[in-house]
Amino acid sequence: MSAVPSRLVIGLGVLLLSSLGCEPAAHSLGQGSQLPEVGSPPVSVAASAIAPPPVAPPTSPTQACPNDAAGFRETGSFRHGRTQLVRATGSPRHSAVDVVTLRGEGARLRGKFTYGKTRKDLEDEEIKLLVQGRDCRFREAAMALTDRDGFATLEAPGGLFDAPGRYAFDLVVAGDASRASGSVWVVQRGERAVVFDIDATLTHSDGEIVREVLFGTETVPRPDAAKLAREYAADGTVVVYLTGRPSRILPQTRAWLRQHGFPPGPVIGPEDLEEALPTSEAVGAFKERTLRGLSAAGLSLRLAYGNAKTDICAYTHAGIDPRRVFIVGPH
Repeated sequence: MSAVPSRLVIGLGVLLLSSLGCEPAAHSLGQGSQLPEVGSPPVSVAASAIAPPPVAPPTSPTQACPNDAAGFRETGSFRHGRTQLVRATGSPRHSAVDVVTLRGEGARLRGKFTYGKTRKDLEDEEIKLLVQGRDCRFREAAMALTDRDGFATLEAPGGLFDAPGRYAFDLVVAGDASRASGSVWVVQRGERAVVFDIDATLTHSDGEIVREVLFGTETVPRPDAAKLAREYAADGTVVVYLTGRPSRILPQTRAWLRQHGFPPGPVIGPEDLEEALPTSEAVGAFKERTLRGLSAAGLSLRLAYGNAKTDICAYTHAGIDPRRVFIVGPH
């Protein structure tokens, strides 16, 4: 892989960690230290001692499939008469968070099911899980009922994930065939990953997504942000998009990433709106917990990009080498 141009290197992530309230997971750099080139092996003793050797990039089972949408015939019936009132509030606004799991292991999938601009929750109704296999066919894998908050949790068996790569899934409302879509990313232990925050990191500011949601304005990515992410993906690195955006806007986030040429990768955001608050106790804790989960799922978190103090703390607390944390903006 060629060296990344200097304009793509958007800043050293750990700048006086102690002043941010973070204790570095490995160690901080001294004044004038030089960053390694992208794609080079870990540079710290702590990181190199635990980092496994590089793993060849997997071939996604769904790369050659004509589409990632499951065909499903709605039943036309619901468990409760009140559901028709919920559906009458407007169009479906469902969402799901992507999941990372080890090859051969199962995956717990969560979806949020709401209708209309007021996002009225769909309660106690049947949800079907359909997973796309290596033959491009979708298979029904599980069923669950939504809870009082409109969430459904479904367990996908490990037998579905017998090879590394991306497996599309749909969580389908049985009554009307509306759905929440996402992906299960199946990895081998030790597979390299790079983490990107989105707002004010890949975009220019935190406020752009608010204007997009409220007024339909276009959110423009930073110059060369997609190019940088594509270079990592081409080098066999899993690109993880870890955002403070709540899960309800992840569908349009995935569409935005595709539209602007970012490579496919897990898109993960908090289910709970309280976890999206820009504090260390909220989004900071969510990101750290998620990163630890990704490591437990087999990913080797090599580098991370962000813009906020909460990013710096989450990345370093989760064990990412501080010399490989890059921050854009005043921090």
